[in-house]
Amino acid sequence: MVKGLCRAFKQFSVGASTVYNRLCAGHILDIAQFAMDCGARRLNISPCTPAFFGGKSHVEYVVEPAVMVRHIVSIYPKLVKIASGKFSLAMKLPLCFWPKDFIDMLIANGQIMHWVSVQLTLD
Repeated sequence: MVKGLCRAFKQFSVGASTVYNRLCAGHILDIAQFAMDCGARRLNISPCTPAFFGGKSHVEYVVEPAVMVRHIVSIYPKLVKIASGKFSLAMKLPLCFWPKDFIDMLIANGQIMHWVSVQLTLD
């Protein structure tokens, strides 16, 4: 598997993306290091969001926003070092959950991805 990932990263010159969830939150630095060691060109971390099926929301893997924010802010310097600055964070939470100076820094460093939802209506 490792050889296959290394070949894919090298052949297609792509990055790696992972979802920050209850299962991997404590290992996110190891995941980042593994991806970069395999040759990922950059790293993107996206928070887990609720899944909806059967008319119900399922949040068993979602990390409480305040806990996630504190953790990511605290490990940010290590993530940047591991990824040589080629790191981005997908903002699926409202920006007000994050410290303003942290958001400003992500913007200045080009390390923020923000999702925009668009609804199309076909006539």
